[in-house]
Amino acid sequence: MGVLQLLSGFYEKAAPGKPQCGDVYWVPVPFVDQVLRVLEATRSDPRNHSELEFVIQQIQSRHFTKRDDRLPLKLLHLESTEEAIVARAKKRPSIVLCHGCISDAEEHLSSADQRVAKELMRDCYVVAPMYSTATPQEPGMFMPQLVARIRAMSYAHLACLPELGKNEPVPGEIVRLDRMMVTHLSRGCDYSGYRLHPEARGLIHAQLSWFIRGEVNDELATIIELARTTLPQSKTA
Repeated sequence: MGVLQLLSGFYEKAAPGKPQCGDVYWVPVPFVDQVLRVLEATRSDPRNHSELEFVIQQIQSRHFTKRDDRLPLKLLHLESTEEAIVARAKKRPSIVLCHGCISDAEEHLSSADQRVAKELMRDCYVVAPMYSTATPQEPGMFMPQLVARIRAMSYAHLACLPELGKNEPVPGEIVRLDRMMVTHLSRGCDYSGYRLHPEARGLIHAQLSWFIRGEVNDELATIIELARTTLPQSKTA
């Protein structure tokens, strides 16, 4: 079981409330396309901003450049150098890693300045999505050979956990630190009722430091050394 054998707990039940570090939410997570796709929208009738025609196309050099001929479109509100990006998304369990918000704006900014900076006054959260491991019934990219290497702490950006809510040390989810994203955890996001056990949360944060800064503390180094003793021998041709 690799690293999962070294932890005493994985998930804890928790009542809903203000999101906390370690909480697990179901969050719509976009797929990351190698080439962005842009939604080109225009008015069907130049006098009506609610009736649109659109086409989806791969990004081109003319996109994200100043376009003074663009007419306002209802719900899109695009500025002259902005585009609407189209992406597939799937709702996935995601771990809250950290929180950011300017909470003292009323003390330091005028009412007019607060309106300009209102985006900075909203709670936002950095989350890491969890991807299911492959099974014979549902094949996927995280096949057993790769999961074995993730269990053995071979990759800084990939961690393994049991299926959400389970505390048996059997990997069912892969935490992808390379897919971290920012969300307000508002409409479309749902609390799972679980948060990470302190040991699991500590491991994810230690691995995050390893991934971002290349730093491995003594405790994590010991865990990596022990986990890698379970790494199966690579097959040779």
